Amino acid sequence: MEKVKRTKRILMLLCAAALLMVPVLPAMALTSADVVYYGSYPQSGTSADFKVEPVLWRVLDTDGGLALLLSERILDAMSFNPDYSNTDPYYCWWSESQIRKFLNGKEYVESVSADVTKITVRNPKAYSFYGKAFSAGEGSGIIKAAVDNSVRYNYHKGFAAGPETADKIFLLSCADVDESNNVQALGKKYGFVDIGSREAELTDYSVSRGVINHTSGNKKYGIWWLRSPGNIVGSASSVRSAGYLNAYYVDFGSAGLRPAFRLNLENIIFTSPAAGGKDAGVVTALQKQVYDGIYTHIPTSRDFTEHKLTLATNTYKLVSADVTSGKITPAASVDVAYSGASTGAGYHLAAVVTSGDRALYYGRIKSLEDGSKANGTATFVIPEYHDGEEVYLFVEGNNNNGDGKTDFAGVPVRLTGNGRDIKALSPDVLLDLKSISVAPSPVTLTAGKTATLNVGYSPADAKEDIGWISSAPDIVSVDGAGKLTAHKAGTATITATTVKSNITDSCTVTVTQPSEGLNLNIPKAELIEKDTMEISAFLYPVDTSETISEIEWRVSDEKILKASALAGEPAKAKITALAAGRAFVTAKVTTSAGTLYEKQSEITVTAKPAPGPTPSGGSGGGCNAGLGIGILALLALVPCTVRKNKNVK
Repeated sequence: MEKVKRTKRILMLLCAAALLMVPVLPAMALTSADVVYYGSYPQSGTSADFKVEPVLWRVLDTDGGLALLLSERILDAMSFNPDYSNTDPYYCWWSESQIRKFLNGKEYVESVSADVTKITVRNPKAYSFYGKAFSAGEGSGIIKAAVDNSVRYNYHKGFAAGPETADKIFLLSCADVDESNNVQALGKKYGFVDIGSREAELTDYSVSRGVINHTSGNKKYGIWWLRSPGNIVGSASSVRSAGYLNAYYVDFGSAGLRPAFRLNLENIIFTSPAAGGKDAGVVTALQKQVYDGIYTHIPTSRDFTEHKLTLATNTYKLVSADVTSGKITPAASVDVAYSGASTGAGYHLAAVVTSGDRALYYGRIKSLEDGSKANGTATFVIPEYHDGEEVYLFVEGNNNNGDGKTDFAGVPVRLTGNGRDIKALSPDVLLDLKSISVAPSPVTLTAGKTATLNVGYSPADAKEDIGWISSAPDIVSVDGAGKLTAHKAGTATITATTVKSNITDSCTVTVTQPSEGLNLNIPKAELIEKDTMEISAFLYPVDTSETISEIEWRVSDEKILKASALAGEPAKAKITALAAGRAFVTAKVTTSAGTLYEKQSEITVTAKPAPGPTPSGGSGGGCNAGLGIGILALLALVPCTVRKNKNVK
């Protein structure tokens, strides 16, 4: 018996020793129990003033250094495709959907099967979700990933489901939300364990877009599209407001959008609590990060921890940093020497203690607003520290988005711990945009001509995507690149608006229609001596923007005609017929554009007829009387012919 006990003790000691030899794995930055804020989009408010707010994303999975994120709420709405066909499957393919083009914008790859489908995919808005929701730094942290489009609603295989695509922003598939045990189903892995877990709350903005919804408590839940084709040609998959899987025809416009994307975890310096995770000022002791910001998904009441991210960007630099006070110990001052730090308004030297890439302690330890602080020393205290935890030093810039949004910092220098491979975002994060200016301004265009407007930014590097609109598109239209096309004479205001910051500037465009010639309006080409008439000169075509600025009236023969310009109306003249004959009237015109025209017309003048003789003698006398007598005499000479009556034989 004692031998058995001794054997058990040896085995227990060996197990304990084995456990001590197993390294403690660092905590992941994000897990499927988390939600994270990333980017911003109009959400709460009314149509008069929708507030642009940070977007909350549910972490569905972290695999291969990537996090799969799904918007927690329905953010927008539109039809899968505005066109519909119940014979061609192309209309229900994700690759050909207008949702794909709207979500990705500049990142959208033109129809991968256009040579087959001949579908013209349209974006119904002047901006893309990708361009509006994410800054340059945030966008470059999103991976352009392969998207499998082979799954259909209920895994129906009656028709082709469309080719694989590569997208930054996409929708989930039927398999992604399917909680069954089907080999293709990923729903349970992604947290969709029942119909309640598929219910999605609507934002005020998406409600205004017309999403069909139901109310539970004080929350509204709506229909949302999936990228998979439906079970019949011309339909696409969706999730009903109560969480059931369904399919609608692709032109159905009352379903919402829950975008998804894959985030590169290598760009994350650390995660921190969404609220209360950072002291606003310079601190001596780093602040403990308390993850008590809990988001509850209703109606399943599943709790998620809310996070914000600090991403690495090349905008801010720190060349080197070294601990000069010896080994890092808890509650002891840590002295560091650093060099090559970026400086500027709002810049700070910051330190963080992480386990994996989840922040444990964090704080700004020195202001870098003074340019002389690029090299120097700093001191801070870590209230609690364990061997193996990572301590980083980095430069934090002035374009952090505040609580609940994404922060940006330079690639950190590791002071102690295991370390991770942290990659900088490229392109760099943009500065806060102050204003824009449209040039040239004003613009004058000839009908039928084109020109392109340019946008200047202040600061110069704070660029954003631009939406364009014309106040009178029938006069001059503008496309998404600022290209103007003049259609007809008139004036229009062209307004440029940044899709993210909603900053605007305008210019006036005047469209001119050049004249093509001169005509004379002459009521009649013949006059009788002493008669008069008014004639006028006019430019054509009738919609020309040119006007007559100077005019000279001439006649070829002043003995036959006289031309006099009308007072106050120089484009009109009074023509007086003086004597019989033919003469030309000529108008010589200079237009407002400096064009010279000359037009002439011939006018014939006939003599005024002489008056006839005046009648004289008694009544019945004169020529008429004589004529009457002559006729009677002639009648007397005509023999009388007696005709027989047709009844007389």
